[in-house]
Parts: sequence; C-alpha cells; structure tokens
Amino acid sequence: MLFLNLSMRALLKNSKGFTLIETLVYIFISSILLVVITSLGFNLLTNKQNVVAQSEITENINFVFAKIIAAVRDAQAVILPQTTGSELSLTMQNPAINPTRFYLMDNRLYLSQGTGGGSALTTDDVEVSNLSFTKMINGTDVVSIKIAITLISASRSNIHSSFETSVSLRQ
Repeated sequence: MLFLNLSMRALLKNSKGFTLIETLVYIFISSILLVVITSLGFNLLTNKQNVVAQSEITENINFVFAKIIAAVRDAQAVILPQTTGSELSLTMQNPAINPTRFYLMDNRLYLSQGTGGGSALTTDDVEVSNLSFTKMINGTDVVSIKIAITLISASRSNIHSSFETSVSLRQ
C-alpha cells in the first residue's frame, strides 16, 4: 500500500497538465479571437448586402434611363410636363404607341404605350422615392427633358442614390 501511495505521488508530481491559470489564459485568448472573427464575418456580410443593394439600384437606373432616353429621342413632342411634374407623356411617330407615358405608382416607375396598361420598369428590389421631369426649351426652340430620380433599396433602406440626366428631342 505504501508503495502504491509513493508511486501515485510520483505520478502526480511528474504529470504534465495545465494549471488553472494556463487554462484561463487559453479561454481568454480563444474568446477574444472568436469575437474578432465573428465581428469580421458580420462586417463582411453587411458589406456584401450593401454592395448587392447598390448594384441593384445601378442596374435599375441604367435600364430606366435607357428606356426614357430612347423614347424622348424618338418622340415628336412632349405633352407633359408643361414645366415640371412626376409624369412624362410623349407624342410618338408611331400612332400605336401614342401616348407614351412614364409615371410613378406605388413607388415604382411604369411605362405605358398607347391604350395598353403600364408595365413596371423598376424591380421589386428598389423603390422610387423621387421622380421629376422638367421640360426645358432653349433659345433655338430645342426641347429637352431633365430627369431627376432617387432610388432606395427595398431591403436596405439606408442605401439610396439620386441621379439626374437630360435628353433632347431629335429635330
């Protein structure tokens, strides 16, 4: 029995384990690394969502401006606005698409041609918060339309962009 006690003591004395302080330091450092890695992951995810939202806004505005610019350049005359408004109505050369209208409804931009119903130009991923068409006539009677629009991401309301451009009717 005495031999067993001596060999147990020798075993316990020579065992290479962790002390309480070493274990606490390990847990503390591991916790800090876990918090830093989690924070970085969260920031990366947030930044990705912001980039996707901004990209959706940019894609929508490029499509909208292309449609409006093409229609204005092909138009014979501007019916609305007389000066400034949130609707653009154009007289086109093709009677089947008279009038061609761009208008705001339920935070989306719509295009209607002729007597048909309107179709949405913007996707569900963005909302139009501001839309303004301004009719401008220079000294040589060239009619131009100034377009101002603000789009907001539907999923991330802090992501928004305002755009302006102008286009002239072809003479």
